[in-house]
Amino acid sequence: MLSTTTLPIAPQMHFSGSANSPVEFALSLDPDNKHAVFIALLREAIELNGENGLLPIDDESGQPFGYYVPPKAAAEQVLRSVPAQSEADLERTRRSLANLEDTFEIETFLNGTEQVAAKRD
Repeated sequence: MLSTTTLPIAPQMHFSGSANSPVEFALSLDPDNKHAVFIALLREAIELNGENGLLPIDDESGQPFGYYVPPKAAAEQVLRSVPAQSEADLERTRRSLANLEDTFEIETFLNGTEQVAAKRD
């Protein structure tokens, strides 16, 4: 189930130049400390919103910025979107991975297919 709670990243915050602005403080940090602050806030957002859904992120003006997909939600999405494989399919995949020299580039295959289709039309 997807969460619809918006991650509060500096909502409607004005950059005043004041020493009390948490955003300006964070922007003044060196890259390692910015990363530490980001991870701490992201962990808190996941704890507050759950780890099973998308976390929509709005920018400081309230406009949609993107989504964060927690690892557990991403894994569940993959399991829902990839069909279960039979033992024969798994074995074929193992054989293919064991001999990568005996494979082809999908772009080359698709380009060849497009050329054949174009000649038929």
